Amino acid sequence: MPSQSDAIKEAYNAGIFEGNRHSLYRDMFRWSQELRRGEQVHMNIASKLDDFSKGWRTGQLKEIAQLNLQSDTDVQRYICRKVDRLCDAMDWVADILRRRLACEVDIADMLVALAVHVGRSRYLCMRTPLPDLYADGLDAFAEEEHAFWWKVHRNAFVREISSCLMESMKCQCCRCVV
Repeated sequence: MPSQSDAIKEAYNAGIFEGNRHSLYRDMFRWSQELRRGEQVHMNIASKLDDFSKGWRTGQLKEIAQLNLQSDTDVQRYICRKVDRLCDAMDWVADILRRRLACEVDIADMLVALAVHVGRSRYLCMRTPLPDLYADGLDAFAEEEHAFWWKVHRNAFVREISSCLMESMKCQCCRCVV
């Protein structure tokens, strides 16, 4: 049975994670809108996606550093296949941005897909998982979005990134299956 101080630390970490998740989710939607308006922010967004992906994978991200993770094992518990897929997709979109391999509207759609899947991410270090209605709602939205884009979107990058992210929903690691 976890002590009261452990429960307080976990609740603190879950609250920090939720705030950071919402912040990145909003940032990605804002970047999407900036691209749709034709603003020249490609390299800035690519750099932010690279930093976030690298930091999330290594546990060095300042938002992760705010969490009260006691060891490298705790950091590894925080990362699962869903996070790996999300980071892979962020790297891919950053590369597409840098090379300008797609038009701004298509890249904006890729950022929306990333934002939805960031919103789906869950805090996985809890010894007793809490329900996350926000992430659950975005799971259903992500499925609908993927089906829509697969049918109507002409850009192969958007379709493949959406597929890559959707595969992460099938994660069966011990943290995702409660």
